[in-house]
Amino acid sequence: MRKYVIAAFILGGPWLMPAIFAGQPEPPRLGPIVRYACYYGNGHEKELARFDLLIVQPEHYDAKAVKLLKQGRAVVLGYLSIGETDVAPVEPVQSPSTGSAETLRRIPPYYLNRKGDGRPDRNGEWGSYFVDANSLEWKARVLDHLVPDIIERHGMDGLFLDTVDTAEVYPETAAGMVALIVAIRDRYPRMPIVVNRGFTVLDRLLGTVDGVMFECYTSKYDPTTKQSRVLRPEELESADQTLKKVVEQRQATGLRVLLLDYVDPKDKSVRDAAVARARKTGLPYSITNGTLDKLPVDSTCTVLSR
Repeated sequence: MRKYVIAAFILGGPWLMPAIFAGQPEPPRLGPIVRYACYYGNGHEKELARFDLLIVQPEHYDAKAVKLLKQGRAVVLGYLSIGETDVAPVEPVQSPSTGSAETLRRIPPYYLNRKGDGRPDRNGEWGSYFVDANSLEWKARVLDHLVPDIIERHGMDGLFLDTVDTAEVYPETAAGMVALIVAIRDRYPRMPIVVNRGFTVLDRLLGTVDGVMFECYTSKYDPTTKQSRVLRPEELESADQTLKKVVEQRQATGLRVLLLDYVDPKDKSVRDAAVARARKTGLPYSITNGTLDKLPVDSTCTVLSR
């Protein structure tokens, strides 16, 4: 789900309230989820209010609008990409001789460059840049700037962490990815955190994160062709095997599991396949278009709006 603007989850429930009585176990940071949606468009507040869980872009919903979305029983989790960024990998550096910030430039050390050619590695599909979670500078940027902006400026209650799968593409960053997420948890001990995929490190995050999204469980969107397709048989089998393990982790730890698939609203065959497989799991799911700018199919497979 590469959309490198801050987005938000909204989820209802009283689980963020502290325990009332001394000695009473603290409630879970993230409660049960029945219906959720991923939507990167704007407006449609009334339709979106029907969902328990919602992902939105704060650039389309300011703090005032977020309060409106939370009037029911809603908790907001802000989107944050921690394994990739779409920010150009050049920062101005002030020249010691002229004082001009445009005279010298540098590439921040957290951009990955496996070839060592001075050109940061990019995600070929989305055009974003891979970042190294081991970098202390990246860790500081996330903890001291990106996270506070989401929580304080936009008034959100927690985080949805995307591009954790960079730890799979660059295994050498896996330890740093885990450490970064643990550091976020340490700084915000009662804040709900959900990760997108990240299955290669998920076992090391149990107890630290509250939920995981299985993006592309049945279908996949190609940003170059702008079309979606059902996964190939071997991909579907692999997805089922992965989900089986995740569900086992859910049963053992209470981890919340969400499914997300992409379909062309006009492609009934892909949509039907995605809905059918999602329903068999009994897990909350959201099915939307590839750019997430249309209201999704809800849990009863009814399109709310075009």
